[in-house]
Amino acid sequence: MLNDKVALITGAGQGIGQGIALALAKRGVKIVAAGRTLAKCEQTCRLIAERHGTDALALSCDVTMEADLELPHARSPALEKWMERHPEEAAEFVRGIPLQRVGDCEADIGEFVAVLCGPESSYISGQSIAVDGGQAYMG
Repeated sequence: MLNDKVALITGAGQGIGQGIALALAKRGVKIVAAGRTLAKCEQTCRLIAERHGTDALALSCDVTMEADLELPHARSPALEKWMERHPEEAAEFVRGIPLQRVGDCEADIGEFVAVLCGPESSYISGQSIAVDGGQAYMG
């Protein structure tokens, strides 16, 4: 389906970036996994090889900008650490998500991105789609 495509994914060493890399690789996309920590990107490439039998390229790349202070609505390593350190706030955070759960980086976010990259979505353009369990109101 997406066998002739290549995706450069920043932040591919963990969390949402890794989830997107794995979901796209499952569909035959060749992956360039970029991130600040080369070892993490190399681990993503190993997972891609193990799960899908395809090669991926790991690159060290720092694309950071001003810190985003909002928590992601996916179970990233950063969110996991915050939830462990602040269990009462974490419980309140999850209660504020209409689906009552934090999304999975690969199954919820990555798979959705992969669908948007496919031919089924060729008529979609210029959209803001919140993949957050119903928490954001797009107006």
